[in-house]
Amino acid sequence: MSANLYLLNHEDVEHWAPLNTTKGQEFIDHIIERVGGVDFIFFDNIAHLLSGNMREEETWREVAPWLLSLTKRRIGYLWLHHTGHDATHAYGDKSKEWGMDLVGQLVPATEPEAFVHVTLTFDDPNKARMRNPDNYRDFDDVNISLRDDAWHWQKDSVGLVSRCKKLNDGEEKFYKALCTATANSNMQHNGLPATTFNAWFEVAKQRGLFTSDEVRGQRNLLSKYRSELIKKNWIAANDDTIWTIAKNDEAGPF
Repeated sequence: MSANLYLLNHEDVEHWAPLNTTKGQEFIDHIIERVGGVDFIFFDNIAHLLSGNMREEETWREVAPWLLSLTKRRIGYLWLHHTGHDATHAYGDKSKEWGMDLVGQLVPATEPEAFVHVTLTFDDPNKARMRNPDNYRDFDDVNISLRDDAWHWQKDSVGLVSRCKKLNDGEEKFYKALCTATANSNMQHNGLPATTFNAWFEVAKQRGLFTSDEVRGQRNLLSKYRSELIKKNWIAANDDTIWTIAKNDEAGPF
């Protein structure tokens, strides 16, 4: 075990106070000072370290200012949390994610020889603030397994393409318009076809994909399809730059 790793079990602390209370936060601040400062904290987990209703915003609101104080002290942190009956997202309201730079999910996987096998995925395009055209492959799926008493990890060899979800008619039309825009732009990011939001907008407009004549409504609709295509892992985007990451071999020329 690393000499720079400090482990603290709240069950070993007499009169432990939840971390959404002033007493609990002051205790952790005291520990940080006592060990001479820390760079990163793993909080395991929300349900056991906070008190109150995990489904409501109020519980997390009580801890958010203190977390901001950690950020100001250049202390990073990661919170572990559970899913509910719907295993596609975290239990409770979304306010816990508002201040996070990144939200990932561990999804059960199956490897016959592994004692533990999960896939780490970052599906939410709005909760990967550090993703950009130069590092987006860092956010590919990662397979993590425990076998032969050792941890192993490997990136999904196919990456995001392996998780492409079927497009509906509207999404397919806007995706094809994007492919045309990328073909006309000669832009690339890491070898992948790319273009700008405005160029995509012009192609979609030329193809009559907008039912409204109001420009703001048209751009809002295109933004909606951009988000949907990102969620389905067909494209990636960073501000005004958009690039395709899925292969659509059956689509033919657009």
